[in-house]
Amino acid sequence: MRFGSLQTEARILDLPVAATLLTGWILTALAGALYSRIFGRVANNVRNGWLFGMAFGFVVWAAGAVLLLPLASGGRAPAGSPALGLFLSLVVWGGTPASAVALRASAVAQVAAIRGQKAFERTEREAPARACRPAERQE
Repeated sequence: MRFGSLQTEARILDLPVAATLLTGWILTALAGALYSRIFGRVANNVRNGWLFGMAFGFVVWAAGAVLLLPLASGGRAPAGSPALGLFLSLVVWGGTPASAVALRASAVAQVAAIRGQKAFERTEREAPARACRPAERQE
C-alpha cells in the first residue's frame, strides 16, 4: 500500500523529495540520539523496549507532523492516507530497534541453550572416564 507521505511532505515544505528524505533522515537520527539520552538503559530491555520506542515514535509524530510541520509551512499538514503513512512509519521506526534487540536476545539465548546442552552432554560422556581413572599422586 502506498501512502504518498514523502511526496506530500515535500509538497507541504516546498522542497524536492530528495531534500525532504535527507532532512527526515537527519531529524530521525537526532530524535534517536535524544531517545537514547532520555531513556538510556531503561528502554534497552527486551520486554519493554518496543513499548518505549513506539511511544517515542508517537511523540515524534505528534511533535513533528502535528506541531512543527504546520508551523514551518504556514499551517499546511498532511491529511488522510499520507498522514496515516507518516504516523505508521514513525511508530514502526520507534519500535524497530527494540524488536532487533529482542530478536538478537532470543538468538543469543538459543545459542547459549544449545551450547549449554552440548557442554552438559560432553560432561556426561566424560564423567565415567574420570571416575575410573586412578587418582594421581602429588609429590
